[in-house]
Amino acid sequence: MVERRKSVRSRCLLGGRVVFNARSSTMSCNLRNFSEGGALLRFGEMPYVPGELEVVLNNRSTLIPAQVRWRRGEMAGVAFPRGRFLRELREDAAKGIAEGAPAGVAVH
Repeated sequence: MVERRKSVRSRCLLGGRVVFNARSSTMSCNLRNFSEGGALLRFGEMPYVPGELEVVLNNRSTLIPAQVRWRRGEMAGVAFPRGRFLRELREDAAKGIAEGAPAGVAVH
């Protein structure tokens, strides 16, 4: 298998939601891994998810724009604007929301 990612992915288990349809629709998801430019989202089921959406982590209010790059079963790979997701995650860690937080967020 040829690795096409430009940056290394880190495993994680982050709860969140995707927001779409002019911010009138949401769906729960878990982020299973992430990198500087994207993430793997896992849904309970995979109904229609549009190509353009926003991701918001639990305990956060910032919506991060994303584009769906692929879909497979209950999973979807999304791309973020360069570095945007990592900045949000670092801010969370600095505030104690991410790594080791009691809110159920775990980053490996």
